[in-house]
Amino acid sequence: MIAKLGSYALIGALVVCLGLAAALWWQSGDIDALQDENEALRLSLAGCTARAANRSEDMKSDAQVDNMPDLTVVPPGWLLPPQPGSGGLY
Repeated sequence: MIAKLGSYALIGALVVCLGLAAALWWQSGDIDALQDENEALRLSLAGCTARAANRSEDMKSDAQVDNMPDLTVVPPGWLLPPQPGSGGLY
C-alpha cells in the first residue's frame, strides 16, 4: 500500500515537472518572439532617426540654394555671342 502511494506521488511529481518544463519551453518561445519584435522596433526607430536627420540636412541645403543672390540676374547675350559672325546663330 505504501509502495503504491509512493509510486503515485512519484508519477504526480513527474507530471508536475513535465508541465513546468512545457510551460518554460512555451515561455522561451514567447521571449524569442519578443526579442525579435524588440529588434524590429529598434531598427524602425533607427530608420526614423536617419530620415529626420536627412530632412534636416535637406532643409539646410535648400535654404542655402534659395538664398543665392544672383539667380535672377541673367546677363544679356548669355546664350548668343555678342557679335554677329562669331560662330553663333546669326
